[in-house]
Amino acid sequence: GADGSGGDAAAPEPGSYTAAALREIIEEQYDGTGLLRRLSELDVRALLSQAGFPAEGCTPTTTISASQGEEFLDQLRKVLRLLLSIRHVWVLDDPHVVASFDMDRRGAARALAREPAGTFVCRFPTSQPGSLVLTCKTLPGHKCADDDGLLHAIVGPDDLRTRRIDTWILNFAGATHVLDPYRMKRVDKRKVFASDYLHLRSLDNKEFELEAPHENATARASPPMTTSAT
Repeated sequence: GADGSGGDAAAPEPGSYTAAALREIIEEQYDGTGLLRRLSELDVRALLSQAGFPAEGCTPTTTISASQGEEFLDQLRKVLRLLLSIRHVWVLDDPHVVASFDMDRRGAARALAREPAGTFVCRFPTSQPGSLVLTCKTLPGHKCADDDGLLHAIVGPDDLRTRRIDTWILNFAGATHVLDPYRMKRVDKRKVFASDYLHLRSLDNKEFELEAPHENATARASPPMTTSAT
């Protein structure tokens, strides 16, 4: 969204949202899901930033327009539906399998920079609310990797209607170890999800779609995956 206006003196326009009001809505709607994992302050700040509030200099009375607020609340509903569908993985904290909302594409690149190929993080894309992205460090020369040597595979709402998120993660053959980006702890995904892991399909079987190259892009790459995400 566009940047919020920071003037405290001017009266807010009718229907606009203050940061304090939207924070209250976020916390109320999240608490209403009954999810056991609590939102951190960084989570809330990241969500407010996605709504259009400035990352720096935002006060409780900073406002965004009514249209920005409504667009964000629609996105928030999609995200909450996603969290409910992956709740058994969202609540895991040793390791944290799904990163918090403050983990964006650049943050994933920093976390994975020194990790070996096969290490991955699960994060939320800002451009496709209601989806989850598996960002994986690849071997050099992977045809679908970006300039950081990372592959960004999207698991969308339709995908989650056919398989659970842990099944998608286990089937992501190029990704072997999940990284908890807060403890920098790398764990074999088979130990996290199943002891009788059965290797089923790989990216070569075109199971996954790729995230658009930039966070603000809305396009989604479609199989066959023959172009690199740059």
